[in-house]
Amino acid sequence: MQQFEQWQIWKAKVVHDDNRGFEERPVVIISVEEMIVLSLKVTTHGHSGKVRPFEYEIMKWKEAGLDKGSVVQCEKYHKIPKEYMTNYYYGRLSAADIVMLQAMMKYHGLA
Repeated sequence: MQQFEQWQIWKAKVVHDDNRGFEERPVVIISVEEMIVLSLKVTTHGHSGKVRPFEYEIMKWKEAGLDKGSVVQCEKYHKIPKEYMTNYYYGRLSAADIVMLQAMMKYHGLA
């Protein structure tokens, strides 16, 4: 069984925003509780290539195990049951990314 830790990046089954099903995508673990992993979605830039106001651009994405530049969507938490987590571990955010992401979360009322 996986050991999830805060600030790690894992692949998980996440419900589509339109509730039409699931997709597997990277998530940053924000909190680990007994039955639920609280996370923020990680995605690449949208079609415009611009970072939106609620997104945090990961500075050290290679060190975090990601294949390309990515952002963390800080508009809402996703409560993901542990059984929706996959065995795919990307890595962990750098200390600098953690500090900046925490500030962004606080700014958007998620901390």
